[in-house]
Amino acid sequence: MIADVTAQYAQTEPWILLTEGEQTGVSSIMPQKRNPSGLVRLRAEASNLIGEAGTFALIAHNVEPGMSDYKDFGNPKEYPNVLLRDMAALFAHADAVVRTMIFRPDRALDEVNSDYSTTTELADTLQREADVPFRIGHHFASELVNFGRGHHLRASQIPYPEAQRIYAEIAAISKVETKLPLSEEQFRRSLTAENMVTASKGLGGPQPSEVARMLTAAKDRLDADRAWLDTTRAKLAAAAQAARSGFCSLRESK
Repeated sequence: MIADVTAQYAQTEPWILLTEGEQTGVSSIMPQKRNPSGLVRLRAEASNLIGEAGTFALIAHNVEPGMSDYKDFGNPKEYPNVLLRDMAALFAHADAVVRTMIFRPDRALDEVNSDYSTTTELADTLQREADVPFRIGHHFASELVNFGRGHHLRASQIPYPEAQRIYAEIAAISKVETKLPLSEEQFRRSLTAENMVTASKGLGGPQPSEVARMLTAAKDRLDADRAWLDTTRAKLAAAAQAARSGFCSLRESK
């Protein structure tokens, strides 16, 4: 029944689209359909890369002393180059696919609000702001979901008096204060997707401040890697030049 109700109120309009072009293709049988061919190829390339990595690990295992000659089965010295080449191609393809995506935040938000994805935050809010044990808040949130789905309501449409009644019943069973310790404004806010994001405080969370911190840290690491790469390339170029100069000097001395 829950699945039926969810399906009945689910939106069919996508919230992430691929721009028509080289990353999409027309269906061979349905003229109106556009296939996400870029994503399909991306997954296949990732699978190939995993397979190549496994092949390299198995072939490299054959170089132990006393083992039979492995050259007939492929040269493991070449596999790192193959892996790096295919990995670079995979990242380039992934970048191309992502750049064709159109994200529709209004549809994404509506998708979240169409069901009860945020009810865990209701239990967390009760624990955080009213010191209600999580097991009680979880029981209350679960019964609230049953009521809402049973009456074909979104979370935002559940009448506050019904929420108070359901909480009182749960609290009575648990032998605690039966008054819902959240005002209607707090109750409504706790069920919003925006609140679930901003209320998160842990490392690696989705809150804007943490996302900004992680992006800055990732950029710093990328800048450090680029600096190392530039320095290493310069050292290699200098070493190659020194080797050429040494070779020329040795040749001329003879």
